[in-house]
Amino acid sequence: MGYKVLHVLRPLAWRHVVTLLCLVGVLSPAAIGAAAGPEDKLDAVEKRLDGAKKNLRGVERRKAVELADLQRIDTRRAELDRELAGLNEQLSDAETQLADSRAALQSTTQKLVATEGRLADTRQELTKTRKQFNARARSTYMYGGQAGWTGLVLGVETISTFERGLKYARVILADDQRQVERMTVLETTIRRTTADLEVLQKRRAAQQAVDADRRDAAAAI
Repeated sequence: MGYKVLHVLRPLAWRHVVTLLCLVGVLSPAAIGAAAGPEDKLDAVEKRLDGAKKNLRGVERRKAVELADLQRIDTRRAELDRELAGLNEQLSDAETQLADSRAALQSTTQKLVATEGRLADTRQELTKTRKQFNARARSTYMYGGQAGWTGLVLGVETISTFERGLKYARVILADDQRQVERMTVLETTIRRTTADLEVLQKRRAAQQAVDADRRDAAAAI
């Protein structure tokens, strides 16, 4: 009995399901059609298309702005590269000039030191020569000066003694003459060396000023 009832109800149930599906299939397009017709769909599509076009125009504008900014950046970078190249060239020139001025200053300083050394040696030699000459002059004075030497030579009794005295007097006089001449030369050398020293001192002062200016210029670059 139960099997027969189930057997009878099963075809009925399937028919209800099929009918329900058909109704759903029919009503759904109708409901959608009622909710959004072809014109509405077209309007929606056109609106979406307009929105897409607006977005595209916005993207293109942003792209144009970014391209303009990029071009300005490239132009500025090129300008900075040129400025940097110019500064590097200026710095190279300034460093070369600074090296030249320092070399010149060093050379002048070396000459100045050497000149000071020569001047000191010359003054020392002059002082020594003067002491020797003064000592000889005092000895000559003690013997009565030149007349004393003449009397000493002429007062000898033998020829050999006279010759030795005359030779000695000539040596003394020649040595005195050489000392006088040497002192004259030393005094002239001192004057010239002093003048050279003053020139070198002025030159070094000027070179130091130039060196300072060029050092500041290089630092500024």
